[in-house]
Amino acid sequence: MQAGVARTRSDAIRTILMVTLVNPYVWLDTVILIGGVSSVYGRQAAPSFVLGCLTASVAWFSSIGFLAGKLAPLFQKASSWRVLDSVIGAVMVFTASMLLWQYGGLNAFGQP
Repeated sequence: MQAGVARTRSDAIRTILMVTLVNPYVWLDTVILIGGVSSVYGRQAAPSFVLGCLTASVAWFSSIGFLAGKLAPLFQKASSWRVLDSVIGAVMVFTASMLLWQYGGLNAFGQP
């Protein structure tokens, strides 16, 4: 590997596996978040929930792969990264608040 870029297929595969399987957020999202939310739907709806998760995942990662090259010039600027980080932060806060509201026993005013 030179300058942090995988030069062989085995180096690239090893890097992908490390980023995927050693990443704690992967385990947090798939096991805790998706697993916990899916338990609400029961056995009857489990296949539909799994199919929906798989479809969303394939669509998301495919779009990232296809758009990465096209958006690379845009992300040469630091301001683009700040906007992206702000949007991601807003989505995370919204998701956390919805999970707390729906599954955490809090109503809209923070009262149990």
